[in-house]
Amino acid sequence: MKTLLLPALLVLCISTQSFCQSDKKVLIIGIDGCRADALELAQTPNIDGLIANGIYSPNALNEDITISGPGWSAILCGVWSPKHLVTGNIFTINDYENYPSIFRHAEEFDSTINTLSICHWDPINDYIVQNYVDFKLNVSTDAEVSSQAASYISAN
Repeated sequence: MKTLLLPALLVLCISTQSFCQSDKKVLIIGIDGCRADALELAQTPNIDGLIANGIYSPNALNEDITISGPGWSAILCGVWSPKHLVTGNIFTINDYENYPSIFRHAEEFDSTINTLSICHWDPINDYIVQNYVDFKLNVSTDAEVSSQAASYISAN
């Protein structure tokens, strides 16, 4: 399962095999605008628990254009704006065909992989993720992202 919550400056990948022995799972959490040093100083027991049982990188920084559209595209597609072509928050010009998101790569590699994307900023799902997930949901608050993700993870 792939879960996207709001990536930008933090990417956290957790292998949750210890939680569910039969399936390997990956959870990607991104917090838009959150620096790793600030996160590490904050009181975040749940995130700290995930980090302790997974893989964490404080170095997933975007040195490209610091606007949401190019930033999200860079994180999810693995290339900067000269390749994905997104330079603002209008996605009419893009090259997601040649530089697709991690979700498209996962689905094309194995369509039986269960993928999910829950976002508070609709353009992530609408333009970057597109229809390359089994389930996508745009919600209006961060609390809804957390609640929906927790429900889905618990059920699956």
